[in-house]
Amino acid sequence: MFGKRLMQLRLARKLSLEDLSISIGGLVTKQSLSKYELGKSQPSALVLAKIAAALDVKASYFMSEPTISVKFVAYRKSASLLNSEQKQVEQSVTLALEDRVRVQTLIGDPAMEPLPLARFKVKSMGDTEIHAQSLRKAWELGSDPIANVTAMLEDHRLCVFGIGASPKFDGIS
Repeated sequence: MFGKRLMQLRLARKLSLEDLSISIGGLVTKQSLSKYELGKSQPSALVLAKIAAALDVKASYFMSEPTISVKFVAYRKSASLLNSEQKQVEQSVTLALEDRVRVQTLIGDPAMEPLPLARFKVKSMGDTEIHAQSLRKAWELGSDPIANVTAMLEDHRLCVFGIGASPKFDGIS
């Protein structure tokens, strides 16, 4: 568990193994950090505390199971988006969603309803309009322009947020 959470948080913070090693004062090498992430070794209590401080989390964070499972179904990105940049985006989104769900759980907010994507198969431009009308009817949106799409989506339990990412990345669902 530690290795996966370490990699997730390091990537979300846009740090290379070298950057993280430097941020903990060279206490361990990037090779040691890589071994931690791959589950080949475990850090000492001192190293764990330094890593947690450098990543601005409590050490117990690394021992916790993720509270949600995230599946990425669509991207809007340039073909030149590097794989490392895509992984950074995915980990940033996963952490943000996990935080959002944690807060919603703490305040007693009901679980989010999944968007019925399987119902909306698009094989032609005409399908897009048909599905849009179907969703407008199901969500009682009427036919007027939607003044604030983000607010409307969040009213229907969908998370919308911005993250810092490469200009080659536009969006993910």
